[in-house]
Amino acid sequence: MKIPAQAYAYLHPADLAPGQLFKFRGSWALRVLHGEDRQGFLMLEGERAGTVFDLIAGMVRSVSIIEPFGWFPMVSGGDTPSPDADIALTLNLTNEGPLIGGTDARDTWDRTYIAFGLDGCGVEMEDLHRAMRFDQWSVELYHRDRPFSSLGVLLELDRRQNQDHHSS
Repeated sequence: MKIPAQAYAYLHPADLAPGQLFKFRGSWALRVLHGEDRQGFLMLEGERAGTVFDLIAGMVRSVSIIEPFGWFPMVSGGDTPSPDADIALTLNLTNEGPLIGGTDARDTWDRTYIAFGLDGCGVEMEDLHRAMRFDQWSVELYHRDRPFSSLGVLLELDRRQNQDHHSS
């Protein structure tokens, strides 16, 4: 897949706005904000996919997707959402719009779920148990002037067996 070079910049993750994608250790991650004090990122690929980590001082610059480019989730027309799919890294359909779920890396004993809007901002979890979930979806690149016209697939997620299959 070819992506316009203008879609990329080399920035510190702390300098990215919530909702921006960046590469962390070779895998795509989503910059997130939860509450007023929780700055972090949700891993979308790799062995820690679905986990939300805090930003730490000294994180190296990363390849990032920047304006006027962005991303949107895509599902196949024939796929049927399920209420039974795991929350982590599934695309959740709620009254508030699409959400992406993750688990908090700080909780080592139990899985604590955190949900984010496509803007990377945290949302309340209270209605997420009733959400319909797509466990197979993709992240598509777009240009601001053509918001839902894909320039290419950045990665594909398949959580049907709680494993992610991706391409980048």
